[in-house]
Amino acid sequence: MKRILLIEDDLELSRSILFGIELLNIPDLETEIKLDGTDGLARVSSAPAPDLVILDMHLPNVAGQDIYEAIRRGIPDCKVIIMTANMALAREIRNRQGNWQVLPAPDDVFGKPFSLMEFQHAVSEVLGVTV
Repeated sequence: MKRILLIEDDLELSRSILFGIELLNIPDLETEIKLDGTDGLARVSSAPAPDLVILDMHLPNVAGQDIYEAIRRGIPDCKVIIMTANMALAREIRNRQGNWQVLPAPDDVFGKPFSLMEFQHAVSEVLGVTV
C-alpha cells in the first residue's frame, strides 16, 4: 500500500490534485488531505507514516517549512513534493539557497500553477510506480 498525504489549504486545488493522482490508477493507494498547518503537522507526527507528502509552503497556523523539517526529522524516508505560488521561494528551494542550503533537498518542487501532467509524472516517479 502507498500512502499520499496532501497538505494544502485550498480545498478546490486539493481536490484537483487528488483527482489527477486518482487518474494514475496506482494500485492500493490511500490518499488524505489536511487543510491547515496544524493538522498537517499532527498527521506527519502520527502513524502510519505517509510514503509521499505533497506540501504547500504557505499554510494557515504552521508554515510549510516547519512541517518539512518535521518530516525530515521524523520520517526521513518519506518522499516530499513541495508546491508554492511564490516563484522566488521555488527558485530558492531548487537552487538550495537561504535556509534550503542546510535542509535535505525535496524530491521535487512545483510552482503554482503547474501542469497536471508534469505533476502526475513526478508523483509516479517519486513513488516508483509505473502508470
